[in-house]
Amino acid sequence: MAAEFDITAWLLGARSAPVALFHASPSGALQAVNPAWTALTGLDAEQATNDGWLAALHADDQEATREAWKRAVAAGEAVTLEFRIRTSEGLLRWVRAIAQPDSDLRGYAGTWIDLTDSQIRENDLRQHQHMLEALIANSTDSIFVKDRTGRYLLANLASMETQIPGLGSAVGKTDADRYSAETARQLREIDLRVMQTGKPLTTEEELTLPDGRTRLHVSGKFPYFGEDGTILGIMGIGRDVTEQKALEARLRENEARLAEAQRLAHLGSWEWDIATDRVTWSDELYRIFGLEPGSTDLTFKTFVSRIHPEDRERMQAMWRQAFQDLQPVSYTYRILRPDGSIRHLSGKAHVKTDAAGKAVRAFGIALDLTELREVELQLRRSHAILQAEQEADLDGILVVDENGHVLAVNRRYQQLWGIPEAVMATRDADEMLKAVCGLVTDPQQYLVAQEPLRYDRVTRLRTEIPLKDGRIFERYTAPVLSSQNEYFGRVWFIRDITERKHMEEGLREQNRKLQELDALKSNFVNAISHDLRTPLTSIVGYAEFMEDEVGGALSTAQRGFVRQIQRNAARLEHLVDDLLDFARMDAGTFKLALKEADLGALAREVIGSLRPLADEARVEIVDDLPSAPLVAVFDPARIERVLLNLLSNALKFTAEGGRIVVSGETEGERVRCAIRDTGVGIAPEDVGKLFQRFRQLSPGMRQANGTGLGLSISKALVDAHGGEIGVSSELGKGSTFWFALPRRHADSPSTDG
Repeated sequence: MAAEFDITAWLLGARSAPVALFHASPSGALQAVNPAWTALTGLDAEQATNDGWLAALHADDQEATREAWKRAVAAGEAVTLEFRIRTSEGLLRWVRAIAQPDSDLRGYAGTWIDLTDSQIRENDLRQHQHMLEALIANSTDSIFVKDRTGRYLLANLASMETQIPGLGSAVGKTDADRYSAETARQLREIDLRVMQTGKPLTTEEELTLPDGRTRLHVSGKFPYFGEDGTILGIMGIGRDVTEQKALEARLRENEARLAEAQRLAHLGSWEWDIATDRVTWSDELYRIFGLEPGSTDLTFKTFVSRIHPEDRERMQAMWRQAFQDLQPVSYTYRILRPDGSIRHLSGKAHVKTDAAGKAVRAFGIALDLTELREVELQLRRSHAILQAEQEADLDGILVVDENGHVLAVNRRYQQLWGIPEAVMATRDADEMLKAVCGLVTDPQQYLVAQEPLRYDRVTRLRTEIPLKDGRIFERYTAPVLSSQNEYFGRVWFIRDITERKHMEEGLREQNRKLQELDALKSNFVNAISHDLRTPLTSIVGYAEFMEDEVGGALSTAQRGFVRQIQRNAARLEHLVDDLLDFARMDAGTFKLALKEADLGALAREVIGSLRPLADEARVEIVDDLPSAPLVAVFDPARIERVLLNLLSNALKFTAEGGRIVVSGETEGERVRCAIRDTGVGIAPEDVGKLFQRFRQLSPGMRQANGTGLGLSISKALVDAHGGEIGVSSELGKGSTFWFALPRRHADSPSTDG
């Protein structure tokens, strides 16, 4: 049988112990406690004995503590219990009781340990842990922890939104499991940089999933350390800014569009903080005022200083009234730019008030109307000029829109048709049409022709309208179209051509008579040319007899007379040939005797025939023709006359001591001959007259006036060959006449009939 517990001896040993000690019977009834136990619990020894200590326990812990004690005693084991007690002051404390059975089985000796402070800390820690877990779990930002290999140790739900759908938790996986290979590589490089430098890093990351979807993240990453200071991995917080970036891009785009719209419209916006007197302008408003955007700190005084002096007081009064009425205002004013130029602006403004009704802010727009005002001014000027022109015009003018409304009509139109003022006042095209129908010879036909034109956007028509009073009107009508082909109606021009028609009839009669005279002239020229052939041939023949002294020897003077007869006979024969060719051309019977010949050789023959005349005139003729033949297809007799005409003219207009150079060359598919002289030259205004029939300029240096046929027949002959003739000249410095002939001819050679 176990010995009785000696309380006195136990107390002597436990009294000075600094920890709470107790001794209890096997049933759990306390037998003794030391002062430290009393200090902990607030119970004295008497209150604590037997089951009194159980009464001090928290009601929720009493039964569980008693049962735990019984189980430990029944098993003969040490007792370890944790429970809450309420002290005599009403405070709740957490206690851990540890008891060991005595060796003599008289009971259990143990200690109570105060866990209150550590329990509070543990509770706080658990509470903070729960809050942190809730914060991480419910955060819209991606929160994660990775080890040094890049494997996720923690990842909240938000971090799963940008990974492969259906992958599940990221814990235990790497970025290579979650994203595309390129994205995983880039993220790993960033992680390694953080771990290598040991410093936080904020980056913008583009996360591309294997399905091609892309998200933008802004991530803050930082290393986390072990107790020994070793970097164990990285922690990070990432925010999906895809939509934010898209919104920012759209905002920038909208701002750019607004700025561009303001620039295109010459429309600026402004805002005025009345309390601080700070004014904010849009970039376009700066430009309207002739300033660089943002170049000036703006106040209301700055704005007023830019207003034109003549408008300044009016604008200040307008703003004073606006602050009283607190209503939207519209206004126009002028400003002075720094360069001194004036701009015309139109403005609108609103005033905002606080709760007390005091004006605190104003905002509005300013529209640059300068160009518009200039356009309007130009339009009014053009309209005034157009009206003046219409009224001064000898034609009647009527402009009608597609609905039959008169847009414009001049007084001449009214006068020509005799339209009453009352009808004119209606501005109704149909009423005017009725008024004029009674004047035309065929009213029904006039109406039928007029109606389809009203809606016709294409037809331009000119017609003559006979009137019953004998007058004749010419009517021209056309659609009125803008530069963009917009249809605005139709314009009608009316002109009285009665006198002109009478004149035309007279001209036609005169023309008929002139044609008859021209035919008579052509017949006369043809006849007289043929009639001159016979006596001319006789004169030439007898002159040759005399030269050969058939009728007897000639004196020196007589030989001179014979040469003069021959020279003038040749000139007359040349003139007759020209007249005959002109007659044949007019009659359409002119033909060429074409053959292949050497133009150079022909030119040398003509030069030789004219050398006596040149020597007599003391003018040098220079043969600058090439030694090689200038072969072409032409009529030698006709081209000889061309050469004679051009060389004779050169002699005629070149003074003594002058020079004439004849040259030639081959130019591709034609040959060219030029006669250059050092004569008097030709005035520019006279060059166009050279090749006209019967036109002659000055009489020349040494001969009487000719017929004026030489150059015109030369041109006609060259043209007949399919060639070209021309001249270049400078007054006082000589002239160069040239002609070119084709080396080949499409027609086969023919002869005159």
